[in-house]
Amino acid sequence: MLKMLEEAGCLLLAVHGRMRNKKDGHKFRADWKTIKAVKEAVRIPVHANGNIRHMDDVKDCLKATGVEGVLSAETLLENPALFAGFCTEEYVSGCAMENNTLPCS
Repeated sequence: MLKMLEEAGCLLLAVHGRMRNKKDGHKFRADWKTIKAVKEAVRIPVHANGNIRHMDDVKDCLKATGVEGVLSAETLLENPALFAGFCTEEYVSGCAMENNTLPCS
């Protein structure tokens, strides 16, 4: 199927690391090994999705999967500044507040 997508002209593939029946990201972790296998099977850029909650997850996912980028959905609803490297007070505890944002490490 992946090769069919490439041959049909797909230029970028986004892969979510959980099955539909394991939708709850708090209960089920995304399977980054499967995303890595998809990346290794195609020549086009791949973006990973699933369990991206802070910038450390971005870095870890890129390293573990070899993908060109990551996506996040639910976390961005809680923390729109995720990719800017900041967290809301509700999202992270134990950090010093600065300008109503928390630097994420």
